[in-house]
Amino acid sequence: MVGGTFYGFMIALCISFYYHLSYFQPSSDQFVKQFGNNLNATAVSVIIWSLIGLVFSLSSTIFNIETWGITKKTIVHFIITYLLFTPLTILAGWFPLQLNFMISFTIIFVFIYIWMWGLSFYKAKQTLKLINQEINAHKKAN
Repeated sequence: MVGGTFYGFMIALCISFYYHLSYFQPSSDQFVKQFGNNLNATAVSVIIWSLIGLVFSLSSTIFNIETWGITKKTIVHFIITYLLFTPLTILAGWFPLQLNFMISFTIIFVFIYIWMWGLSFYKAKQTLKLINQEINAHKKAN
């Protein structure tokens, strides 16, 4: 939860700096207007960011299931995080609930997961290579 709050805050802070604002903007103007003022919008944003952190924190435990392969873990994690993260991003005002934004978001999300899967696969391959080298070295020593 703390991670989600931190990342949400840092993203909003960077966007506020990027747009040369003289104040902190937790999300879009439309989002802030829904809550009457910036302080209320920030409080709601913290709750949403915490929920985002919770989604990723709890769903990452999928990668601890040793009987599943990397591909299955990544697909299950993708489905869970997509179904839970997407509504939270809409609630946070990160993008409107419109088809073109949903398509763009989904494409980006898919590419991120393909990259994650590739990175995990590469890491597992390197680990397996190291284990095999250690086994072979042990066999040669005996």
